[in-house]
Amino acid sequence: MGADALPVSPALRKRVLKVLFISLLLDLISFTFILPLFPKLLEFYRNHETGDPNTILSKILAGLNAYKNSFAKPIISRYDIVLLGGALGSLFSLCQAVASPVIGTLSDKYGRRTALLWSMAGNMLSVALWVAATDFRTFLASRIVGGLSEGNVQLAMAMATDISDESQRGATMALVGVCFSIAFTFGPALGAYLSTLQVMDKNPFAMAAGFSLFLIVAESVYLYFCLPETLPAAAAPTANGKTNGHAKVEISKPHVRTNSHTLLNATHFTFILFFSGMEFSLPFMTYDLFSYEAKDTGRLLGFIGLVASLLQGSVVRRMHPLKVVQMGVVACTIAFVLLGRVQTQGALYGAAALLAVTSATVVTGLNSLSSFEASADERGNKLGNHRSFGQVGRALGPLIFCSLYWWAGRETAYATGAAGMVAVCALVFGGLKVPPGTENIGKKPKKAVSVDLRKLQGEGRVGTMTVAATAASVAAISSLAAYVNAKYHIGQDLRTIKFKKGAEKHYAELVRTKRQCLWYSFTPHVPRYANELCIWSREKIYTWQEVHDKAVQWAHFFLEQGVKPGDMVGTYLTNSADFIVIWMGLWCIGCAPAMLNYNLRGDAMIHCLKIADVKLVLVDADAECAERFSVVREKVENELGVTPFTVNSSLLEKIYSGRTEVPGDEYRENVTGFDPTCLLYTSGTTGLPKAGKFMVNRYHERGNPDKLAFDQTAGPNGDRWYCCMPLFHGTGGLAAMAALTGGMSVAIGKKFSTNRFWDDIHDSDSSMFVYVGEAARYLLMAPPHPRERDHRLRGMYGNGMRPDVWTRFKERFNVPEVIEFFNSTEGVLAMVVHSKGPFTDATVGHHGAIIRQALKNVYVPVSIDPETGELMRDPKTGFVRRNSYNEGGEILVGVPSEEAFAGYYNNPSATKKKFERDVFKKGDLYYRSGDALRRDDDGRWYFLDRLGDTYRWKSENVSTAEVAEVLGKYSGIGEAIVYGALVPKHDGRAGCVALRLADGVDAKTFDWKALLDYSRSKLPRYAVPVFLRLILVGSNTDNQKQNKGPLRLEGIEIDKYGEKVPNSQEDVVLWAKPGANSYVRFTLEDLQALRNGKITI
Repeated sequence: MGADALPVSPALRKRVLKVLFISLLLDLISFTFILPLFPKLLEFYRNHETGDPNTILSKILAGLNAYKNSFAKPIISRYDIVLLGGALGSLFSLCQAVASPVIGTLSDKYGRRTALLWSMAGNMLSVALWVAATDFRTFLASRIVGGLSEGNVQLAMAMATDISDESQRGATMALVGVCFSIAFTFGPALGAYLSTLQVMDKNPFAMAAGFSLFLIVAESVYLYFCLPETLPAAAAPTANGKTNGHAKVEISKPHVRTNSHTLLNATHFTFILFFSGMEFSLPFMTYDLFSYEAKDTGRLLGFIGLVASLLQGSVVRRMHPLKVVQMGVVACTIAFVLLGRVQTQGALYGAAALLAVTSATVVTGLNSLSSFEASADERGNKLGNHRSFGQVGRALGPLIFCSLYWWAGRETAYATGAAGMVAVCALVFGGLKVPPGTENIGKKPKKAVSVDLRKLQGEGRVGTMTVAATAASVAAISSLAAYVNAKYHIGQDLRTIKFKKGAEKHYAELVRTKRQCLWYSFTPHVPRYANELCIWSREKIYTWQEVHDKAVQWAHFFLEQGVKPGDMVGTYLTNSADFIVIWMGLWCIGCAPAMLNYNLRGDAMIHCLKIADVKLVLVDADAECAERFSVVREKVENELGVTPFTVNSSLLEKIYSGRTEVPGDEYRENVTGFDPTCLLYTSGTTGLPKAGKFMVNRYHERGNPDKLAFDQTAGPNGDRWYCCMPLFHGTGGLAAMAALTGGMSVAIGKKFSTNRFWDDIHDSDSSMFVYVGEAARYLLMAPPHPRERDHRLRGMYGNGMRPDVWTRFKERFNVPEVIEFFNSTEGVLAMVVHSKGPFTDATVGHHGAIIRQALKNVYVPVSIDPETGELMRDPKTGFVRRNSYNEGGEILVGVPSEEAFAGYYNNPSATKKKFERDVFKKGDLYYRSGDALRRDDDGRWYFLDRLGDTYRWKSENVSTAEVAEVLGKYSGIGEAIVYGALVPKHDGRAGCVALRLADGVDAKTFDWKALLDYSRSKLPRYAVPVFLRLILVGSNTDNQKQNKGPLRLEGIEIDKYGEKVPNSQEDVVLWAKPGANSYVRFTLEDLQALRNGKITI
């Protein structure tokens, strides 16, 4: 074989290696620009063209949707773009499969240099079409032209073969692999950055495309002037009888092959078929398991690329190509097995390390083996055919593998892939052999020899070794960092810490300049968006300028009524655009609203006005509100000395004809962080409502309004927040105000209604909506609405989303993001999670290792006595035992002093009850959250129960949240309100469930035996509900939270039903009667038997 591998002079080898390395880097970096842009790029074309069913893109998407709909398992719409990208990738590979043999044959006939320059001309045309691609048709043409003309990689391998003998072949091929790894590590990041620089509205990716074109043109010019011909037969003879540095060409002898090209091509095709399918499935799998975004997937792929470059530069280049292939296919087989079972990000990165071994070895080794079996005059053709088989596999692999992924599931798909790789191993280990004459490649010499550095430099090896060493260093550090970040979420924590530091810095500047008042957070947006929509409602629509001017007019009205900076004004108002304007008007003069629940009546209303110490109250013109207020009006005016104003059309007309000059800064400059943005009230389910200040400094924890969290976008084309939750409640009202102070518009719904919800979302063009409690469940229980997916919603924000609702809601209504926060009126224990996928589904927070360590003695789970509600203390030491985070418990929050809690307004006794001292050691101080949570090993926080909801039965604590989640997943159940009920002659409380069946489900035909069997299979025996109370409507607070108090008070005393729960006298109760294997009717006779002690549960 040595006669076929024509050696070249060291000078020529060095020259060609240098040109190949530089040109390949330019080419591959340009090629990888588009990879991270595919989702947004295709989304851009989809949004602009799918309105016309006759466009090419519309027809392609229709075909893909038909493909999606053929699966029994639903494929959610977020994958549409991924599937389209995969289809284009398959098209590109098919074009390559057709073109590669042709390009290789032309290079054998006319020379490598000539073929490469013609290939570059096609590449330039392809990228130029991308620059001009203002429609999908042009972009599609650019991909087809690129697929048919791209020949750089295969021609580079052919040239590398031309200038290498068998002993140099593996090292030279590895250099090509290093170029791949470096380009795929840095190219996508550069392309992503360039895509943020828009120069054309019709093609927002023109900057990235233009720079890609610049690199291709630069590469072409460089090749034209610097690349010599490497094919001996095509090189011009020189005066010394050599052809362009080659030894004199001899007539080739017939080539004796060790490994047939048929076997090599079949191995290449089979390997790429399975490997490319797995590659394409990775974004789906990482999204499903860990809610990975594009940046997370890019980080994973970067990790694979860097590890691959490490191996190619340090190991692969020194091994025999057959050993390289064998190592790679074994690693790939193990990776398939791991990917089918992976549950943690650490395990994912372990599998990724094996995939990096595969990426670094198999294709490089197969190319080297293929080059050994080709003589100089057929090398281009054979390598082209070899590449063509691989490209056919790359075109078919994603389609076949992902079909299996969706039909049979992840485990089956990856098990099949592992079986396929076993077949590839059989081909490699059983069929491929070491070509004669190459046995010593990769073996260490038996005797030590001196190294002539100048000779190595002449052969171009020092440059290669330097590149390899540099790549190895970068790869080693990056690989370790990527693994640690994936396992411990370091990057997430650092971003959180950076955001908080930025918020603190911003707040410090506000304090210094006396701009803490929230009015100053709103006004900068007014001149920017003056005539754009600011507040949408069915009744009224206001622009930013109108909101500003009307708020100023309200401010003057308040001043005229004697309101002074620092005062609060009572509001007894339903949702409306003017409620928001009134709130803003109070901020304008350094005041705040005391926001009463408009459903309050009688003593509760008087109590709320009294503790707020207001002198003015605004009453809604709504007839029911006016009627409730009229009952207490005399007492409000005479005993409390509060002046009421009804916000009707005449008052609004009078106020909105007033002055619009903004009151001076002196009204706002004395606002401090401890002043209220508003006064909020608890729901009052356990007595009269308690009031809590939502303080200014807490509001500013949102940070600089010019640097929004949660991927929010300000401005007329940005986010619009829809809120039909009560504005008097912190979740709804503060979310709306936060949107306005962040430069985003809002849409206000009068009240929550499953009938009107989707019409409001559609007509207001909202992108986010606010939810509380069971609102999501009620939307899910409602019949299909024609507009429930016809919207531009990207997410929802709120608290109280139940685990059994979370995923079903997202998938049915196509709402991909959930921002679930965990907080309360008091606001000492606060968490939030921005969930974009299943990894954080049903969580209320997520902390990485850094924040977990920082909060180790701040957020502490403990056990409480379910009967008394007191902390469980050690009788010997008097201290509380902390639970493990996985076990969970009521969360105590370590605080430096009682000032950390703003306290219940004008209620010091209730405030004092929220603190515990000497908890874990003498002198410590902890705030009692009243909420039980747990945290898993990945740092995800889950809600367990609220204080008072947990009950004790059969000497065991029962979590109502756990029972509700299990029952909520049972077919036919719409809502399960779980609580403990006293049972005569029994200790503790038995599990009781107020059960709402789903629409269309009849209690008479419902299979109650199956429900009991299901409950017993899913729950500990002591947690299986004993009683079921069938209800027609939910028992809720005014903010869509379950109201268990009245149900708990009535318990199972069916002869007293209706005393606490209105209109419930006819509620039917079922029970798991001792000895019965089904839920049966609970009668007065059964109740009496329990009272007499004749039945024991």
